[in-house]
Amino acid sequence: MWRPTSSKNMEFVRDLGADEVLAYDLGGLNTTTEFDFMLDTLGGSSYGDALKFMKKNSVVATIISGRDAVRPDYIDAVEEERQLTVKFVFTRPDGRNMNHIRELVEAQKIKPVVAEVLPLTIDGARKAHRLSQTGRVRGKIVLSNNN
Repeated sequence: MWRPTSSKNMEFVRDLGADEVLAYDLGGLNTTTEFDFMLDTLGGSSYGDALKFMKKNSVVATIISGRDAVRPDYIDAVEEERQLTVKFVFTRPDGRNMNHIRELVEAQKIKPVVAEVLPLTIDGARKAHRLSQTGRVRGKIVLSNNN
């Protein structure tokens, strides 16, 4: 797995399991590695930059919906040239999916990263929203009624 990040987050990303970490603030994204799968969580120019590392006939899953996406003009051409299969994915927070995620966590197949736990109050929700808007939160923001 490969992951671009800023230099201050390189160790954090390695700890998450990345085999190769590229810091975009230390001279760009240079690697000869090509990938057959990508999970896009950012869209926009970051998505476009990552496409150049995809193998032909590979698969891209994105959580950025078509109506929310800001797509640079060249992306359609790159997707077509590399013959990428691009799918929008979204998980509903229902009981079945939440139980599946719980099972994966308990089996230690995924490791959740919790950035902050805030009280389930109006003030807690406001603070969570402000934190989320910064785009700089490492992990999930949790609202809990156990505070």
